[in-house]
Amino acid sequence: MDIIGNVQKAFSNFVKTGQAWALVIGFIAGYMFRGFTSY
Repeated sequence: MDIIGNVQKAFSNFVKTGQAWALVIGFIAGYMFRGFTSY
């Protein structure tokens, strides 16, 4: 039972960090794309 709880916690943390990374990467990609289009 404890192992399942740990896996759930790790998975939840992974989802949180994954979403954060996706947001950061998306923001940077959008900024770069805007810069290239402007240039």
